[in-house]
Amino acid sequence: MKNETPRRFRNMVALSPLLSKGCAHGAHKANKRARAKAKSDLRREIG
Repeated sequence: MKNETPRRFRNMVALSPLLSKGCAHGAHKANKRARAKAKSDLRREIG
C-alpha cells in the first residue's frame, strides 16, 4: 500500500474519494497532494 504508484492512486481517488480517504489514512503528504490534483483535474474535465 505504501509503494503504490501515483497514477493508480490518482485513478482510485477520482473514482471513489471516500475509499481513498480510508486507504490514505496516515500516509505522507505526497498522497494528499495527488488527491488534490486529481480533484482539480476532474473539475477541469467536467467543467
